[in-house]
Amino acid sequence: MYNRILVPVDFSKESIKAVENSVKFLKDGGKITVFHVFPSELPSYLAFFQDMTFFGDASKIEASLIEIREKAEEKLSEIVSRFSEKGIDIDAELVDGKPYVEIIKKSADFDLVVLGLREKDYGISVSPMKVIRKANSDVLVIKGERDVNINKVLFPIDIHEINPLVVEKIKQFEKEDSIGIYVLSVVEMMPFEDIEYLGGRDILNLEAVKERTLQVLEERIGIERINYAVSIGVDVADEIDSFAKSKEIGLVVMAHKKMSGFERTILGSTSEKFVQITRIPTLIVK
Repeated sequence: MYNRILVPVDFSKESIKAVENSVKFLKDGGKITVFHVFPSELPSYLAFFQDMTFFGDASKIEASLIEIREKAEEKLSEIVSRFSEKGIDIDAELVDGKPYVEIIKKSADFDLVVLGLREKDYGISVSPMKVIRKANSDVLVIKGERDVNINKVLFPIDIHEINPLVVEKIKQFEKEDSIGIYVLSVVEMMPFEDIEYLGGRDILNLEAVKERTLQVLEERIGIERINYAVSIGVDVADEIDSFAKSKEIGLVVMAHKKMSGFERTILGSTSEKFVQITRIPTLIVK
């Protein structure tokens, strides 16, 4: 699927698992790069505290930083060796800087960034979200030490604005007979524009709304070997997550719509809210 995959690693179990999962998305002849960013703030902290007697000997601290950096280089080499033995084309790179800034900058040279994140009860932290918003490539978000299962893949679709990149991804997955493909459109109850648009005069007949939505999906997507579905609810992200759980979906593929800060505050981004609430691996297509 992807020729060049970037996997940022902080050597947590989750980030190492992300390297394993990235192999499933690699085209024949493709290459994976594991990427570690050594925090550039550390030397400045050292300089600030070097005269503080309670902080210890600055030279010893500096030596420790050098040792930590060397250890990071060793770990990167271990990852490369482990996957190279399996016949995977993989290399590693270590740079100094602010992690999310360097990842976003590096993403311009890649087709996909794979983020392995620690699992929380709700949401993800600011830095990964900045990568999701600003990366110049697609982004795969995996929470926890999960194996990404692509036997069942869900594509949420906004019938008012069908993203051609998502349709192209549907076609790529559709070529594999072993993969079950689901396309879901969520009709929002509030505001009522969707209901009125899809149901015409009979806006309270929700079955008529569903039937019309299915018709629109089938006409515009135009691919037969797909399970089309419609859900009606108040919150799109919640509806997608509930449907995915009910069908035991292994991967959700969504379009990312670029929004200004004002638009995000007022309207919100469905893809960003979804990755906050879900535990299902999610591929954000740009």
